[in-house]
Amino acid sequence: DAPEPRVSGIYFAVSDDGIDWSEPVQAITALSIVFPHQPVAWHPTLILDDDGLEGWLVYSHTARWHHEHVGGTPHYMVGHRIKLTPRD
Repeated sequence: DAPEPRVSGIYFAVSDDGIDWSEPVQAITALSIVFPHQPVAWHPTLILDDDGLEGWLVYSHTARWHHEHVGGTPHYMVGHRIKLTPRD
């Protein structure tokens, strides 16, 4: 059996200078490594709108990981709108 994905998933952090980073924030709770017959989310991409504070978090997902493509659950892209809150 796969572990519960309490701390697994997709996280993001921000930096003004590429050296000092904020604490990571979990955006999606899901397994991010494959376990047979379990849901998995991986390969995230953040696509920001022109204002840089809103955009899309897009990632690969499957509801049930499998190695055989015949008769299995397909893998697909998922997108969620996000809004970033500026740091103080």
